[in-house]
Amino acid sequence: MIKRYFLSLITCTCFYLLAASFTSKNGNYEVLKVTAPFPMQPIKVFIYPDKDFIITDFGAVNGGRVDNTKAITSAIEACNQSGGGRVVVPAGIWLTGPIHFKSNVNLYLEENAVLNFTDNPSDYLPAVMTSWEGLECYNYSPLLYAFECENVAITGKGTLQPKMDTWKVWFKRPQPHLEALKENIEPEQKIEYINGIERKLNKYQSTINQGILLLIICFIRNDWRLSKRELNLRCLPILQSFDR
Repeated sequence: MIKRYFLSLITCTCFYLLAASFTSKNGNYEVLKVTAPFPMQPIKVFIYPDKDFIITDFGAVNGGRVDNTKAITSAIEACNQSGGGRVVVPAGIWLTGPIHFKSNVNLYLEENAVLNFTDNPSDYLPAVMTSWEGLECYNYSPLLYAFECENVAITGKGTLQPKMDTWKVWFKRPQPHLEALKENIEPEQKIEYINGIERKLNKYQSTINQGILLLIICFIRNDWRLSKRELNLRCLPILQSFDR
């Protein structure tokens, strides 16, 4: 009798832990099995609560003239505080600055809805943690920004449409910037093609990339000298600094 009781208790505990593993304090998850040519754990997909937060209920004005950044921010905040759901952008043209996500928010753009992002640089300040040319830094906010949050989505048949007049001026780098890039860099360049797009790498950048790859391989194998002998990489200045 006691043995049967403990067996039932253990079974119930296992079912509880299994259910809890796919339920968070912020909502539920659906488990999807993935068919792959290699072993892979099931994927947990967040199930957004069936709640809509329409931006017009928070003061958004259609027409493309009124800045709706605060209204959209308020809708996202309310959605997050309630445990998640959809922030709905109805059909129309909605002028806005950067949109900063919070956890469990699905930004849903209805058909013929256009989020028209401003081209005023000051709208994208204060600076946020982002990356520029592979370097982490503080910079202008992206149009859509998600930092330290989870379970975010952009869905629907609408359009994200930034104004580009101001940003196009920035496409051409200023001469002082170009001169700074030339310092201590050999003029010879290596040309690579990535997805049909020409990418020019100067000799110094190519050497650094190869050196980083070498360090990763050496670390994995835990055999510095053997890796150096086997890999015929043209990065002797970097390799010499790791001679033992």
